[in-house]
Amino acid sequence: MVVLFLYFFGANNVKLSHSGGIIGDAKLALLGDIAIPIHKDAWQLTLYGGFNKETGQSEDLTYAIIDCDGFKEFHLSGAVEFSRELILPIENGMVNEAKQTVAVTLSNGRVIEAPNRVRGDFSITASAWNDLIMNVSLSPFVLAKKTEWNRL
Repeated sequence: MVVLFLYFFGANNVKLSHSGGIIGDAKLALLGDIAIPIHKDAWQLTLYGGFNKETGQSEDLTYAIIDCDGFKEFHLSGAVEFSRELILPIENGMVNEAKQTVAVTLSNGRVIEAPNRVRGDFSITASAWNDLIMNVSLSPFVLAKKTEWNRL
């Protein structure tokens, strides 16, 4: 089985020298959201792209900054959805096992139906692998194997 992912990046005001090098910095921004299924779609990693088709503007949600010497900085914005076999989402203090899907708003404003899983939004900025700044937020959850938790 071959899985093909297409990634679309855009850049504004990139200056090139006569010899083909980049003059100054170039920021390559991810234009559309990329959903990456993990372990037969039990988990999912989504990287947010920031291109607005209506205005033609791009937000800096996921990008890389490069110059002639290579990589300078990257920023990732996205979400991870956890397997329901591991943890379950809590709503109003209860686990609703009958609720299989929820409405999720993507970074471009589009609303889709997605599996009802614990979701964690994140953003990471780094100028080197040993210089990471990360922000993570998780929706409320309970361990799936915890049988004494309130269930609907």
